[in-house]
Amino acid sequence: MKQICDVCAWGFLILVTFLLRGEAAMNCAKFINHLMQEFPVDYPEDRYYLRCTDKRCLLHVFLEKDFFSAKRICTQLTAELWIPRPGERIGYDMWIGIVGIQMNKDDMELAWGTANLEVLNEENWAALEPHHHANATCAIAKVSEKGRWVTQNCKRQFFFTCSFDLNPKPIN
Repeated sequence: MKQICDVCAWGFLILVTFLLRGEAAMNCAKFINHLMQEFPVDYPEDRYYLRCTDKRCLLHVFLEKDFFSAKRICTQLTAELWIPRPGERIGYDMWIGIVGIQMNKDDMELAWGTANLEVLNEENWAALEPHHHANATCAIAKVSEKGRWVTQNCKRQFFFTCSFDLNPKPIN
């Protein structure tokens, strides 16, 4: 069965490379190959969906993981959890790269930022969000809220999307 899976995986990579063409496709194919080595699946075309432009790729991962596992997987791919912009359509509830940090131990108020601890440039919270609850310090984009953000317990499991630049900025 593993050999059949390996054949499917390579066939999938060749198809992705052919469809996307160019340097962008080669970079994206490397990311998917790495992901499939770490999380082998019988039908990779049903678990990973890749969309690339000249500058960025979105890798939709249809494996349910808790927030920290999803973040770790994206980080291993030199990516980050995707934060959809307001108005972008999503097809399923998914982790996004937003976390709440408790500012002081006596207050339930959370400061919300990216999973990389950067300030949010824009917000897209659903009505009555974000909740101020100690067990809900992560966020999902929720289909029933038209992609708006909803706080969630980080231990719950959802699909996720990794976003990565094809031409990352050099580190100084």
